[in-house]
Amino acid sequence: MAITSAKIDGSFLRVYDGDKQLYSKFIPAKIDAILIGFTASSVSVEEGDKIKVYDEKGRIMSSHLKSRH
Repeated sequence: MAITSAKIDGSFLRVYDGDKQLYSKFIPAKIDAILIGFTASSVSVEEGDKIKVYDEKGRIMSSHLKSRH
């Protein structure tokens, strides 16, 4: 099982292995979410003032506040 694509679709983060959806995560509409990128094993998303990294099963690998410069 490897991540081949990821996208933000409305209020959901959707993660795929080919045509098979691995998982979707609800992101509340009040949180501005931006897909930063993905690898074969992780997806990085900016959710409001946080950066979250999810694994291929949708578990949070890390979560931290965005740095402010």
